[in-house]
Amino acid sequence: MTDQPPPLASDDNTASETATPLLFDIISADSLNQVPMAIPSACSPFDTNTNGQQTAWPFKTLFPAGIDPPFTPEDVADELEARFFTPSPIFPEHWLKHSQRTLTREVDYPALLTIPPGTPSTVLDITHDLATLEVTAHQERVEQDPLMTLQTATSLARLAVDKTAYIRGRSANVPLAPGGLGLSTETASQPFAESSAPNDELSLFGSDLLSIPPGFARGATFQARSTGTIGTLLRTGQSGQVTAPDKVTTRPHLLDSAPDVCPDQQESALPTTDVSEEAEVLADLKNDAYPQPPAADSQVSKQKWAHMVDCSGKFDNFVQLVPQLAHSYPFELDTFQKQAVYHLEQGDSVFVAAHTSAGKTVVAEYAIAMAMKHMTKTLYTSPIKALSNQKFRDFGQTFGMDNVGILTGDIQIQPEAPCLVMTTEILRSMLYRGADLIRDVEFVIFDEVHYLNDAERGVVWEEVIIMLPAHISLVLLSATIPNTQEFADWVGRTRKRNIYVVSTTYRPVPLEHFLYVNQKSYKVVDAQRKFLKNGWKEAHDALTSEVKKEKWQIKTKGKLSDNAPAAGKHSGRGDRGRGASGATGRGGGVIAGPSFHRRTNQPDTSLWVHLLGCLRKKALLPAVIFTFSRRRCEEYAHGLTNTDFNTAVQKHAVQLFITKSLVRLREPDRRLPQIVRMTDLLRRGIAVHHGGLLPILKEIVEILFARGLVRVLFATETFAMGVNMPTRTVVFSSVRKHDGHGMRDLLPGEYTQMSGRAGRRGLDSTGVVMIVCPSEVPDVTTLNTMLLGPSTRLQSQFRLTYTMILNLLRVESLKVEEVMKQSFSENISQQSLPERERLLHQTQARLKALAPQEECNRCGPSLTALHDTWVNVSDARHQMYRLLRAMPIASPIWVPGRVVVVNPPSHLPSLGVMLTSPRKSTAWTRDAGAQLSTSTTSNWQFACLMLARPQPTPIAPDYPSCFPFIPASMTNLDGALHPFAIGTSSSSPPQPQIQTLTLDSVCMTTRYILSAPLPAGGTQGTVNCSDMAVAELQALLVHPPQGWQEVDWSSKIKAFDVQVLYQQLQDVEPTMSHFDCLACPRLVLHYQRVNYQHQLEAMLQRLRHAMSDHNLYLLPDYEQRLDVLQTLQCIDMQGTVQLKGRVACEINTADELVLTELILENILADFAPPEIAAMLSCFIFQERCPSEPYLVPALERAKAELIATTRKVAAIQEACGIIDVREEEAVESTLRFGLMEVVYEWARGLTFNEITELTDVQEGTIVRTIVRLEDTCREVRAAARTIGDSQLYQKMEQVSALIKRDIVFTTSLYF
Repeated sequence: MTDQPPPLASDDNTASETATPLLFDIISADSLNQVPMAIPSACSPFDTNTNGQQTAWPFKTLFPAGIDPPFTPEDVADELEARFFTPSPIFPEHWLKHSQRTLTREVDYPALLTIPPGTPSTVLDITHDLATLEVTAHQERVEQDPLMTLQTATSLARLAVDKTAYIRGRSANVPLAPGGLGLSTETASQPFAESSAPNDELSLFGSDLLSIPPGFARGATFQARSTGTIGTLLRTGQSGQVTAPDKVTTRPHLLDSAPDVCPDQQESALPTTDVSEEAEVLADLKNDAYPQPPAADSQVSKQKWAHMVDCSGKFDNFVQLVPQLAHSYPFELDTFQKQAVYHLEQGDSVFVAAHTSAGKTVVAEYAIAMAMKHMTKTLYTSPIKALSNQKFRDFGQTFGMDNVGILTGDIQIQPEAPCLVMTTEILRSMLYRGADLIRDVEFVIFDEVHYLNDAERGVVWEEVIIMLPAHISLVLLSATIPNTQEFADWVGRTRKRNIYVVSTTYRPVPLEHFLYVNQKSYKVVDAQRKFLKNGWKEAHDALTSEVKKEKWQIKTKGKLSDNAPAAGKHSGRGDRGRGASGATGRGGGVIAGPSFHRRTNQPDTSLWVHLLGCLRKKALLPAVIFTFSRRRCEEYAHGLTNTDFNTAVQKHAVQLFITKSLVRLREPDRRLPQIVRMTDLLRRGIAVHHGGLLPILKEIVEILFARGLVRVLFATETFAMGVNMPTRTVVFSSVRKHDGHGMRDLLPGEYTQMSGRAGRRGLDSTGVVMIVCPSEVPDVTTLNTMLLGPSTRLQSQFRLTYTMILNLLRVESLKVEEVMKQSFSENISQQSLPERERLLHQTQARLKALAPQEECNRCGPSLTALHDTWVNVSDARHQMYRLLRAMPIASPIWVPGRVVVVNPPSHLPSLGVMLTSPRKSTAWTRDAGAQLSTSTTSNWQFACLMLARPQPTPIAPDYPSCFPFIPASMTNLDGALHPFAIGTSSSSPPQPQIQTLTLDSVCMTTRYILSAPLPAGGTQGTVNCSDMAVAELQALLVHPPQGWQEVDWSSKIKAFDVQVLYQQLQDVEPTMSHFDCLACPRLVLHYQRVNYQHQLEAMLQRLRHAMSDHNLYLLPDYEQRLDVLQTLQCIDMQGTVQLKGRVACEINTADELVLTELILENILADFAPPEIAAMLSCFIFQERCPSEPYLVPALERAKAELIATTRKVAAIQEACGIIDVREEEAVESTLRFGLMEVVYEWARGLTFNEITELTDVQEGTIVRTIVRLEDTCREVRAAARTIGDSQLYQKMEQVSALIKRDIVFTTSLYF
């Protein structure tokens, strides 16, 4: 102990007057054993030492009553330690005046309102060279914050979890901080984020802090970034020369190079390192575990996020820029592939838009290879499960099966692999459930991005792009679309990161398009994409002549049949037989009728036999024939009974593969009728591919087609969705399809997607596309647009769902309004946001700089009242005119010759006449200010001959004044015409001129019509005063027969809204001449100032509204859905998610509200597991079933419960204003009972062959419904765990065990 306490007895009165030496002063340690047995009792327990200080005896005093044993050295040592060396348990009070100090400081109350950033999630341990202090190594060490857990924090630095929640997450977890949302807790998701501005007053040690770390050339700077980047620094090296492709801009990054240090910092005595060495260190830092983009600010929001990359030329210096590829290819990459690889190496996001089979998969493979090199993960997402299975096999063959995994609803294979394949819905679920796997992801690949246009599932793509954390780079793969830059700009601005668009129209194998008419083919588009109109004309003429020939044959046969007495005469029931429809009679004669040899829109069997024979002779096989009907696919394929394309060796190979594939099925399932029929077709080289096939049969067809053992494939359009199956020829049985609403022509994008399968790279010089025209040839315009027109633009399908709302509401730092704001549907509004911010600041500055109102004894409050009254009159008139424009009965009023009073901007009220009727203008502008106009009549324009009065000088040219019109004839005090009235004035006569005005400038539609000839309305400018129309208008201005009155709209239009507005105008307009300010001689100047201030304030209000959440398109729908959730008690009045809402968050594959009600109302508890399976199938099956299922009484009761609950939820939604939900239509749109019996019997143990006999639904649809039913069962189990219902949990486990068997859950051939 360095400091000893003062003597315990500090009071001088306690000191003894006798001075006796200490015992240790007279007794040595060796003579302690000779100490007497007792000490006289007269001795005081205290004594004084030689210094006169009072000291206590180290020995106990012995009293005469008893004799104690002698003291030992151990007793002395213990006594000394206890008295002098052991701290006191009580703090000495006399120390307080020496130790306690009070520091005075000023409390900064505003600082208490700001939450300081959290502690960094990692600490960088840097090792220096002891001699030079240069940085030799660094290691990043994670510091875990115990308060940052999966249930509380969105930061990447939150605590890790066990393996069970690592892959799919949990419903109690919160999502990781999305890169597309401006979170209020943004610093929590940026471990290395610095303070926006350093505060010198926070320094505790003055100027002793180092400004440059040892081993670094410069320190941290807080000025604006320079244009250089770390990538530029690395590529520059010592020479300082950068070699980069043309039209490529560098990207901003959190660790980009900052400006040079200050001069005083450059003179620091600390040693510095070479620039290249520092670049290596910073490059390592750049690849830390949690890289973050720069925070969004007003400057960042103005920058261009999407950058178009020029792929027209060659990329000569690609090898120098990317000397070592992460993945090697046996062929040279195309230019667009090199550009994409280069930007992936730079850490950018890329959007690759190219034709089918152009090689987009190369970019995806390179991203996977880069993730494997960096020891991170890549997620590959696809729109359909079949494509996911195929990519799992393809990537496994490329990178090894140990490095590729797959996640589906019921399958989880190697989830720890560097590459994971999944559908987009699985990824969305992982994001909402806070899966820890997302933390390790570097790339997310979105294949078939054009699927965003899908009305049902397109919203999933937008949700995922918004919700992905900021450290993830995106690889978007899509077919060619016309608005690639618009979509990429939305992605970049949403995620606050640059994205590079690599788009090319190059096709490795060009296509030739033919029309197949009357067993002949006619080329209509050549390999250079030139439309051949002569080919179309020849095909059209050939079909027309054939139709005329058939009509002549029908007419001739009809005449011949009239001479046969028994040809067409039947009586009684015979008239209802086959002869009445024009078919062949029993005797072999031909029955006359309009349907003889009638041509249909669909080709017959003989056509396919001839067409396929021609393709075989010309070596144009294999061929894919797209047919937009499952039934016709089966009919066309089975109609080729005598056609065989395979040799004996090929038949044996097909049979061997089918046998090996069917080994995984039970013996009864191998004899299913569909399998037997398909086996016969496959042995002959013919196959069918559509959604009604069993999944294992679809995979057999795909694999055999890829091996070249299927020569002719009849398929629906789902075969073209990303499945990499190139072919020699593509045939369209028709170019019209039914889209669920009606028949329509194929869209250019749909045609391009399917025809793009033609042409095998490296095998074919051109691809062949044929359009079969059995009855008619499409017209030139339709065909040209379909074959050569631009693809369909990407359009937002974003909509609000209850699951989305609940998942976002349960996280305090996430706002549903932010998700809506960042959606693709709000893209245009967000693009104009920087311009609106500029207008807002400019308007605020103008309003602040506005000079105060000039004091006037005559104006005073009366001027403001006049202005407000005129604003109300103008708004009422504009609203009335808007209603009148929608009524045809009002059109005869606004005709040429109608006299009107107009007040164009910056003009005083003037008299005019319409030269043309108002017409809607087609011109529009992208100006942010123009979009804020609240008037809907400003688009209606007309030519007007007006007697223009002198224009007062406006205060601001961009804010022209709008002066009121006073119908009464008024004069000033000096007898001159009042400026707000119309009439003649000798001092400044009106000048006739023609202008194009809008209905907004009409302040009165009078009851007069000119009879004089009118000048041409197309001319602009001044008009000769001698014109007859001008003369009649001037005469009317001097002496109006009936004064100035509005057209009596009430007598012509009986609409209630028009009547009310017209009556308001009639009541208010006469009072406008009673304001005191009208007598002011400087009224025009004073009114201009008031009007200018009003316009500025109105503009501010509109700008603030446009920039706020209240301007969101989906905000009313969001508020209505909140009302629904509050009514159902899913959330409380403050928006906090309740237990019912947490249950609804678990439901993704069914109607979340209805199923949640079934769970919490304990309805499912009354049914057995097979009955529960049948009930849940009604949410999954969505096709129309022609036959009604037979339901046992238990299922009838279950059906009634489902209908009642659905109607209850629908009634609540309808009452809350959800317009797309009606109680009477809710059952049909939500539930389908067609497979209740099938699923019920399947859960009871019937074989698959037995349940197929119970319904007309195809086998593939049954399997797909039961597989998705397992996903729903898993979600209900999770809901039961959430509410603690063990019985329901056990029942759902039984349901899953009953349905998961046999052919329905057979393992995929791709695994």
